[in-house]
Amino acid sequence: MRFLFLLSLFPLVCFAQLWPTAATNVYNWTTFQKDPMGNFIYIGGESFEFNSLPIRYIVRWDGLNGVSLGNGVSGPVSDLEYFNNDLIVCGAFDSAGTIPASRIALWNGSNWQDLGLG
Repeated sequence: MRFLFLLSLFPLVCFAQLWPTAATNVYNWTTFQKDPMGNFIYIGGESFEFNSLPIRYIVRWDGLNGVSLGNGVSGPVSDLEYFNNDLIVCGAFDSAGTIPASRIALWNGSNWQDLGLG
């Protein structure tokens, strides 16, 4: 069991080793989640820049480039989880993209959706 746990940490270790050389000006990231297909890592946290690109609290990283998720969210991100191939984003925000969203929102890969009161 311990071996399987350590093996599950391997992508995170690789991510941590690549991070300093792939991104600069990244501040206060607090959570990240790998997409189910393993192509991207979503990174959330407090306001930061990603390679001089202003990001609103969340970014998708492919190992080389950071991409904003629409207009991002209006406040810090504290947790990211996948559910049915959609990214669930939780944090201290009241909007996601251009829609009202109370502390929880869904990113379907191209648009934000409100998930009700969080």
